[in-house]
Amino acid sequence: MHYECPENHLTTGDTPYPSRALDLWLLAVGKVLKVDDVISDYFAKQQEKGTGR
Repeated sequence: MHYECPENHLTTGDTPYPSRALDLWLLAVGKVLKVDDVISDYFAKQQEKGTGR
């Protein structure tokens, strides 16, 4: 599983876990857009929920 931009500008590596692919995608997009606070909030909410892989 991996995520990629429809225009092929950005892609993540392959992973067997969809949740890991999403995590990698959010980190990559966050670096490009410099939205570290949004990314940090996402991961904090995931930990609060206890979402595992």
